[in-house]
This record gives sequence, C-alpha cells and structure tokens, in this order.
Amino acid sequence: MSAGKRSAMREVSALAWPIVAGNVAHNLVSLVDTWMVGRLPGAQALTSVAALGAASSVFLVVFLVFSAVTTGVQVLTARRCGEGRPQEAGSILSSALFLGFLLGIPATLVGTWLPDLVIPMFVEDAETRALAISFLDWRLGGGLWAMLLLFVLKGFLWGTGKVGLDLAAGVVLNVLNLFLNWVLIFGNLGAPALGVRGAGMASALAAMLTLFWLLAMLWQRRWREPYALFRRDGITRDAMMRVTQLSWPRALQGLAFSHSAVFFAIIGANTGKLGLAASNVVWRVAGMTVVISMSIGSAAATLVGQNLGRGDPEAAARCARAAGLLALGVTGFFALPAVFASDWMATRFLDDPVAAQLAGPCLALTMLFQLPDALGIVYARALTGAGDVRFVAAMEIVCAWLLCLPATWLCVRLWGPDDTLFGAWIGWAVYCSAWMLAMLLRWRHGAWRSIRV
Repeated sequence: MSAGKRSAMREVSALAWPIVAGNVAHNLVSLVDTWMVGRLPGAQALTSVAALGAASSVFLVVFLVFSAVTTGVQVLTARRCGEGRPQEAGSILSSALFLGFLLGIPATLVGTWLPDLVIPMFVEDAETRALAISFLDWRLGGGLWAMLLLFVLKGFLWGTGKVGLDLAAGVVLNVLNLFLNWVLIFGNLGAPALGVRGAGMASALAAMLTLFWLLAMLWQRRWREPYALFRRDGITRDAMMRVTQLSWPRALQGLAFSHSAVFFAIIGANTGKLGLAASNVVWRVAGMTVVISMSIGSAAATLVGQNLGRGDPEAAARCARAAGLLALGVTGFFALPAVFASDWMATRFLDDPVAAQLAGPCLALTMLFQLPDALGIVYARALTGAGDVRFVAAMEIVCAWLLCLPATWLCVRLWGPDDTLFGAWIGWAVYCSAWMLAMLLRWRHGAWRSIRV
C-alpha cells in the first residue's frame, strides 16, 4: 500500500471510529427498546415486539426524511472548513438551527397524525396495531422536533470533523433512554407500567434532554468563538437556501425508503404476527452493521468535502477508496460470524420458538448481504459529500420501488408457503446488490469532481 493510501486509511479510521461509536450508541436506543419490551411477561412480549417491528418501519422513514438536514449541514460545513472559512461554517449551523425551529411545528404535527393514518394500512391484528400507534404517538408526536434539531447539530459536528462531542451525545442519549425505559416500561420508582407506550415516551424524553445538553456544550467559548456560533447575524437566507437545496434530495431519498413499510406489509400479510416479530429482530440486528457502514460513509463524506474544498479531488478519491475497504473489513468482521450464529442470535431476542426458527435463516441471509450493502452505503455517502445528492436520491427510488418490491413479491410467491419469510428477505438482498452497483458505477464516472456547493 502506497504512502498516500496509508495516509487516507488513517484519516478515515481516525474520523470514522467516533462516528461509528456515536451512531451505534444512537441505534442502541431502538435495540434496547426491542430487548426490554421483549422481557414483558407471557404473550405480551411477542405482541409488543411485533408492534415495535411494525412501528420501526414507519419511524425509520420519518427518521430518514427529517435527518436529511444532517446531509445539507455536513456537506456545506465540510466544504467551508476545507476552504478555511470556519465562521461561514458556523453561519451554516446557526441558519440550519433557525430553519429547524421553523420546521419543528409541522414536524410535530406529522408525528401526531401519521401513526393513526399509516399503521392500520399494514397491521391487521388490532392489539399489535394499537401498541404500535401508542409507541409512535410519543416517539414521533412528542420527540420528533428534538430529533430534528439533533440532526442539525450532528451535521455540523461531522462536517467540522470534531465528532467526539457527537459520540458523547450518543452515550448521554443511551443512558437516559435505558433508565427511562426501566422506569416507564416496567413501572419502577412509582411510575405506572406503560409497556410499549412507555418505551416511546422514554425515547422522546431522552432525545429532548440530550438536545439541551448538547446545546449547552456548544455554548462554551471554545466552540462559539472559532465558528461564531449562535449569532443573530449568522442567520442568513442564503445559508438556509443552500442547506435546503442539499437536503431535499436526501429527504426524497428517505421518503423513497418508505418501501420498507410496504415490505413489512407484504411480510405481515403473508406471515402474520410471527413473521413481523421475526423480521423485527432481523431488522434490528442487521441495522447495527448498517450503522457501522453509514458511519464510515459519513467520515468519507466529510473528508471528500474537505478535500474538494482544498481543491484536491485525488485526495478525496483516496479517502473514498479507503472508506470502502474499511467498511468491508469491519462489516465482514461482525456480519460473517452472525451468518453462522443466526439461529442462536434469534433465540436471544425471541422467546417464542416458532418466531425464532423463522428469524434464523432470514438473519443469516441478510447479514451475508451486508457486505455489498456496506460498499453501496459508503460510496453513496461519498457522492453526497461531493454534492451529488440528486443522483443518489434518484437511484434510491429506482432500487427501492422498481427492484426491491417487485423482487420481494416474486420471491414470496416462489418460496411460499414453505418459507415465505425467507423469500421476502431475498427481495431485500436484491435491493442491497443493485444499490451497490449503482453507487460504484456513478463514482467511477467521476462527475462528482466538478460539483460546486
């Protein structure tokens, strides 16, 4: 390996591991919710895990749409830092926070009415449906505005490359969520035992408290002065427009990922409560490796943006290649053992033996295809860091709606009724493979080198 490649690998690794740790910490919120409601007594556990499985697909789409602002803030912050203009990077944050406050009211309204509208479309069981809605009433209706502002702050921290504070925020969020889950799910310290609803309430409150903590950290002089943060003259219409222009394609990409709700609807219609519970476990476990790939990709996006800001596209290309290799290595380290231990892992989350038996093969398949998915994610983030956000969004629509869903429907028919659930997850494997191919070809094309933001 040449000196340039070794240097790029060190740069990516140094930036990626705090982002990985921070994102894993954020993702643990959902995993801990699933694990803790799975400890509820008797049949209540299976129904509660199934409800979180249904709620998770809706939450993920909303999460991806509103987290789009992270992309706009990160891309602009990285480019301005690379150009040596840190105070303009601070103006991006101040303007994006103001924009986030403006969007907070409609975000809350969306979080309030969306669960009652969407969940009944793909959850037939009345008890599961009611529990899923009760979770989202708080997770979205109560906490979406706080998540939106946390996304803004995350984009700034990633763009500057100073990601340690984001890692600390992830730890704070997790500790708060774990404690509040213990109180509200099971009814400790004199609180009522709220079950699934308590999990949603705990996550929303944890997000709010973490937001206030992170704003207090950024108010310190060592952050405010170099970046001229939180100044009224730092809020500009031009900055808000630039953030919006770079964020809306990512929001559209997140909306395209609503195919996951249709994917779960296919599973629910063909396998019922057992299939939803099993798929929730597959979704959660695979999500941990996806978070690792996304984190390494976010490091690549920052370094690509900063190097393009310095006028060095070759260094940007080296960082993207290094990130791809790193993602393959780390993902393989976690995913490949899970392929062989999938049956055992399924029993750790599911007490019901039939649901665990359904989950095992699907988990093995999904973890194997985390390798191509990792490459696709990293190069999608690298393209985003360069400002090529519209292509990435367009290909999400193509791969999700025109490939994944038809493949899922077809495979359910081919593998059913003997192994309907496995057939559905083959459709997801098709999506991961197509996504990787599209992103690699676009990167090789090289149009990203000349994009201005």
